[in-house]
Amino acid sequence: MSFDINWNLLRDGDSAEQLQRWLNDRLREMDDKRPSFLGPLSVTDLDFGEKPPTIAIQAQLRYQERYRRVVPARRL
Repeated sequence: MSFDINWNLLRDGDSAEQLQRWLNDRLREMDDKRPSFLGPLSVTDLDFGEKPPTIAIQAQLRYQERYRRVVPARRL
């Protein structure tokens, strides 16, 4: 399994601005769910840095194995 992240696109392109707008839209949707003492929340700046992070996959399980529900047996 592998994937590529175009770090320059995140850092320099419109993607960061789009992400900032999306985050601010989600925060506005939560206005009535947030405690009043917090006041309005907004993302004012995103900085992804110059160097991309190092990502290591710790475990790779099939979806069904990881999220399988265990249902206890019923007593009659």
